[in-house]
Amino acid sequence: MNLLPAVDGVVVGVRPERVRLGGGRTGTAVSVEQAGEEGLVRVLLPDLGEVLARVPWPDAPRPGDEVAVGWRTEDEHRFDAETGDRR
Repeated sequence: MNLLPAVDGVVVGVRPERVRLGGGRTGTAVSVEQAGEEGLVRVLLPDLGEVLARVPWPDAPRPGDEVAVGWRTEDEHRFDAETGDRR
């Protein structure tokens, strides 16, 4: 699970299979690995750090490509930054 930096005491988690290419945050693909019919793409987002996305292999970018990633709010898991408890 991708764990994003805490904001207002909340850490947001998003599973790689819920991260989609073509979203609202732009970054750079730093690594791309084929896993069967899927690609595991690690994207460096300047404001959030690295995010892992699981995408169909034909759609996978190449390392160094600029890509946009995003996810739906309903796919986020929220955790208390101090205790780790789900919110």
